[in-house]
Amino acid sequence: MSFLLWGGMAWGAAESLTASASWEEVTAALQEHRYRRAAALLEPLARQGHAEAQFTLGVLYSRGTGVEMDERRAADWFEEAANQGHGEAQFRLGQFYQQGWGVPDSPSRANHWFQRCAAQGNVHCRLVTGDVETTVGTVKAEPVKLEPVKPDPVKPLEPTKLEPVNLEPVNLEPIKPLESAKVPISSVSPVPPLIPEWLDDRWLAEQDPSHYTLQLMSSLKAEDARNYARQQGLTGTLAVVTTRRQGRGLYCLIYGSYPTATAARKARDELPPEVAKTGSWVRRFRELQGMVEGAEAHIKPASNKN
Repeated sequence: MSFLLWGGMAWGAAESLTASASWEEVTAALQEHRYRRAAALLEPLARQGHAEAQFTLGVLYSRGTGVEMDERRAADWFEEAANQGHGEAQFRLGQFYQQGWGVPDSPSRANHWFQRCAAQGNVHCRLVTGDVETTVGTVKAEPVKLEPVKPDPVKPLEPTKLEPVNLEPVNLEPIKPLESAKVPISSVSPVPPLIPEWLDDRWLAEQDPSHYTLQLMSSLKAEDARNYARQQGLTGTLAVVTTRRQGRGLYCLIYGSYPTATAARKARDELPPEVAKTGSWVRRFRELQGMVEGAEAHIKPASNKN
């Protein structure tokens, strides 16, 4: 049996359990978006050592869905599942150590979990570690022998004799000048401004710090972040911004601008399933602006609106 927790919270397969009836109840609660009940049912299963339950409970705590948001507890449950070899939990735990969510930021710990995850063939971890090229086989091209082509001789064209044409004179009516059309300026549609294909740090610095965005992924290379967005068919407001963690550059792919956290969560629930599977995080612009080197001089003052 497999289940999907919409909005990208969890994907997975139920393991064989003595409490299979309880797991069926969890699956039903998730599919019906009854997250409070799902969290209550997941807790005992997670404490029994069920890796999928641990991972899913970690996702609920990381998003504040069905429970109060608690990144520390989310990281704890991800680590429990990751230690059992759960690939998605290893990927999420790597993200937490990379960003310092609920745990001290640690590039070495993040890399440790990304490497373990990548060793299982997880494409998203391979993308982060720069090992994605190994998933593509090398094709050896055989040489192609081309036979020489002998062109046919070109016959010269025979000259064409033109007959004279008698043209009758045509009386043309004088052309009346056209009256200039008067179009009110208000009825003319303005030309839309050109929008760059990818927004960047300058766009991030101009956003209201109290507003929200969705962070979709992070990578050591900006082009990897852009390729990920292309592969998932994402459109709309997309930006690749450069953050600094302990002196190291990291490129974050962010999506959209929303006035409230509720609006951002609603947009997150509408993301494509493959994007939702890898995780997306609701973040205030203030958090990301503080991580971008040199952005402080351009940041707009926060509005009084929540």
